[in-house]
Amino acid sequence: FLSIIGDMVLDDALNVYLLCTGTSKNIEDFADEPHLSFFVRGDKIEIKRLSTHQMVVKYMELLHISQDKAKELATYTCGYAYAYQVLGELCYKYKTTDINKIEQWFDASMADQYDIIWSQLSETERDFVKAVVNSESKAAKDIQNSLNHSANYSVIRSRLNKKHIINTDEPGILTVDLPRFREYLKMWQA
Repeated sequence: FLSIIGDMVLDDALNVYLLCTGTSKNIEDFADEPHLSFFVRGDKIEIKRLSTHQMVVKYMELLHISQDKAKELATYTCGYAYAYQVLGELCYKYKTTDINKIEQWFDASMADQYDIIWSQLSETERDFVKAVVNSESKAAKDIQNSLNHSANYSVIRSRLNKKHIINTDEPGILTVDLPRFREYLKMWQA
């Protein structure tokens, strides 16, 4: 089946695309399979965050709420597709858009996913992530100085950025933009 899909994806005359989702490690493992070389050779489009504007429109349409409330919900997800889905489902299920009323359920759903992400990090990567989350200034220099493994700083930062765990978009600033990740670490990884 994958061989046929591979032939179709690589055939320029066909408009066939393979959409994959998962943790970065799972995608890398998939790409490293010897019989799936089409995955590596094909064009890639990496989708980072969902559009806040699109989320607002969908939340308004599906939950029948104001633009301001929809914007609050969309902002809460930090643009992550899974968080967007979980929050929308919880609002619908519990018939409320009051985040305080569903936050415990949101945290529980996200924790299941965060457990998977956390389990795939090395101890050094975990220390790095904790340093970023706990940094008041978010300044890269301060974070580097707080680490025991500062000699590997650039390599670890690059690896975590590639895994979409830290955000390095703003020069000199590091953040973890996963929604309520700080709370997850306090509760489950302290």
